[in-house]
Amino acid sequence: MTPAATRRLVVTAGCAAALLVAAFTVYITTRPSEPMPAAQAQHGTPTPTAAASPSAAGPAWYDVPGLDTVQRLALFAQQLTDADADASTGRHTCRRTQSWSRATTVVHRDDTTICRDDTDGSGLEFGRVLPNRPGLLPLPDGSDRPDFATAPLFVQHYTRGNLQLMVPEPVPTDRVALTDAVLMHHPEDLAEAGPQWLVRQLMNLWMDQYLDRVHRAAALRVLADVQGLTFAGPMTDLAGRAGVAFTLSEPNGVYTIIFNPKTGRVLAFSEVVPKDREIQTIRPGLFGYRLLLELRRQALLPEPSAPPSAGPALA
Repeated sequence: MTPAATRRLVVTAGCAAALLVAAFTVYITTRPSEPMPAAQAQHGTPTPTAAASPSAAGPAWYDVPGLDTVQRLALFAQQLTDADADASTGRHTCRRTQSWSRATTVVHRDDTTICRDDTDGSGLEFGRVLPNRPGLLPLPDGSDRPDFATAPLFVQHYTRGNLQLMVPEPVPTDRVALTDAVLMHHPEDLAEAGPQWLVRQLMNLWMDQYLDRVHRAAALRVLADVQGLTFAGPMTDLAGRAGVAFTLSEPNGVYTIIFNPKTGRVLAFSEVVPKDREIQTIRPGLFGYRLLLELRRQALLPEPSAPPSAGPALA
C-alpha cells in the first residue's frame, strides 16, 4: 500500500441516527438551526446567493472586534467568495497534498496527488516520498519541500470501488444534515473521542471532496459547533501562503486549521502533541501537518510523470 493510500477514507456502515445525535450533543455547542430561505424551505435545496463583499457589507470577518467563535464563523460563511476552482467540472476530483506525519519516532514526508472518479470510485494516485526524518521535534518548517522534486516517483492505480467518497454526493448544505453525514462513521464512544474527532472528520471532507462556496459555508457552520475552538488570527502555512487560523486545544493535542480568508478553502491542517507533557506513551511533538496545494474537478486523469512544482496558491 502506498504511503498516502493509508489515509484514504473508506466508507463503512454507520450507527443508528438516534445514538449518533445523543453522543454528539455531549461535546458540541447546541445551537438552533438557521432559518431556511423561502426557496430552500419550499424546494429543500440551497439557493446560492451572491457573496457579501466586505467593502460593501462592513469590515472583513477577521477584522471585526468582540465576536465569539460562533459569530465569527457565521460572518465568515456569509462573506465567502467564489474560488477559481468552483467553476471546474468533470467526473474526477483531484487533490494534491504535502504531508508530514508521525510514524512512531520518525516523521514521514510525502507529496501526493490522488484523482478519484466520483462515479465509480476508481482512480489514480502518484507522488514522491522523502526518507523518514528522525525525531518528532522540531516541527516541520517547509524547508524540505524543494526536495520532493528529486524524490522517486510512485504511481498506483485503483479499480472501481477502491476510492470511496466520505460523504455521498450531493453533500448536504444544511448544518444538521451535514453534521450527521460527517459523523456517520464515528468511533464507538464518540463522547470520549472528543471535539477533535469532529474537527478531523471535517478536515478529511474539506481536503478530499470538492466543496463549492455554498458547501464551504455549511461546513463552517458545522465547525462553529465545536466546543473550545478559538480564533487564532493571521497565520502563514508551510507553503508561505497567508491565511487565518482557528485552533482547538485539548489535553491530547493542539489542532490548527488555516483558511484562505476570502474563499474559505482549507490551506493547511496540523495536529501537535503538547511539548510540555507526555500523553500516555506518545512523545510530544508532531502528529501531523497537511498542506492542501490543489483541489478541483476535472474531466481527465492527469499525467503522473512530471516532477511536482512548489504548488499553486489555493484560491
